[in-house]
Amino acid sequence: MSLHTLPILFFNLGGEMLYILDQRLRAQNIPPKKSVKVMRDIVGQMFDARCVKELFRPQQAFSKKSLRTVFDRLAHASIMKLNTTAMDKLYDLMIMAVKYQILLCRRAEDVILVTLNHLDTIRALVGDSDNHSIMLNSACKTIGNHYGHFSSADLILLRNSLLTVFQDSHKRVSVFLKSNAQQINGRFFISMGGPVPSGFEVPGTIRYYGEDGAKVSEEDFASLALYEAAEEAGSWEIVGNRVITLGTNMYAADSVSESDKESRDEPHDEDTAPQAPKSDGDPVMRAELQLLEKLIMGIREPPSSEDSFRLQLFPDDNEQDRPSKKNKSSVTVVQISPSKKGKDELHKIMQDLTVQDTAQGPYDDDDLLDLMDSVS
Repeated sequence: MSLHTLPILFFNLGGEMLYILDQRLRAQNIPPKKSVKVMRDIVGQMFDARCVKELFRPQQAFSKKSLRTVFDRLAHASIMKLNTTAMDKLYDLMIMAVKYQILLCRRAEDVILVTLNHLDTIRALVGDSDNHSIMLNSACKTIGNHYGHFSSADLILLRNSLLTVFQDSHKRVSVFLKSNAQQINGRFFISMGGPVPSGFEVPGTIRYYGEDGAKVSEEDFASLALYEAAEEAGSWEIVGNRVITLGTNMYAADSVSESDKESRDEPHDEDTAPQAPKSDGDPVMRAELQLLEKLIMGIREPPSSEDSFRLQLFPDDNEQDRPSKKNKSSVTVVQISPSKKGKDELHKIMQDLTVQDTAQGPYDDDDLLDLMDSVS
């Protein structure tokens, strides 16, 4: 298993998460101002310098449960909220999309190009933001510097390690089923033909060489698929031609299409359910996960009044603290009814608390439960 798998996993899965969220935001006609804020909030967490530095430290890839927890925390770094069901669907779509892209890589080097395609598309999603552009450019440069000295064997091991992570994931996704890219059992079809990788010739010729290394003869044969001439090598620079399209936003063409829905009749595996970091048995893995989570959550800015939601702790709160009928649908209210036992003690504690009422902001109704309903 390669010790350099984690950055590729993190950036590609994070890119797919942003694609899906962007598609749902546009499909639900969420105002552009809110959509861009969500994109920038998440991207700011993903590509913070301390987080990126920790990712590129040689280490084993996180377990599935750990990865699921990290992206659960990351999704909730924005002003929107996801319930468990929506997060399950989102994560399954992320996993299957990245798995398909890695399977289609004709060369091990293409794994890096897929990652750079994700970063290029993310740059467009965050809009005109100098801070985020600097973060993304720095991440692209780090990827090129880090993997640029890898040998072909190193990159092959990297790709195989990624496929090992995804090998037990067989969720059915309707966008792949409809395009005949996926079988009913969740496994992918890998078609033959198409452009051959850079540095390779089109199949169809057999050459014979003598003991001295000189070519003796050659003959042609009919290949089983239609192949095209070799493509040029994709650029690993911050800005350049990646050549391949794997890793770009497959939801961008149709913002209101239902094709990104996951098949309803596919049950979720137990290991895709949300888990706390402490569920991992490996103490080393748990410690690394906690460090990365600390980096992600530690850089989160405190929510402003416009991002806040109302928390109703007791049913006898003052009437003026409750949402009006006009704003009722846009305010998240969590009610906790205490039992009679301990009520006096809770009342005493409440007397020591000072609750400041805040003005309602424009982002109180950003609940992704509604936004992700159609990704079901």
